[in-house]
Amino acid sequence: MVLAIRACAVLATNAMAQFAGPGVAGRSSTVEEARDARLGSYLTLTGNITNHLRGDYYTFRDDSGEIRVEIAASVWRGR
Repeated sequence: MVLAIRACAVLATNAMAQFAGPGVAGRSSTVEEARDARLGSYLTLTGNITNHLRGDYYTFRDDSGEIRVEIAASVWRGR
């Protein structure tokens, strides 16, 4: 699964996400790199959503670790 991430919160482990689906080109970052990214940065991560926390918040994991992401319901487009 490819997930485009936009870091947007005060804590380094928070990020906004948008599901991009297969065929997305570009360099993929790791969760570890996402933690160090500047707020407002756009990143592409490859990994898995492992848990629904509440509302629009999910846990995303790759080989380098996990991060909390926010994915608006509209992004899922009924999936």
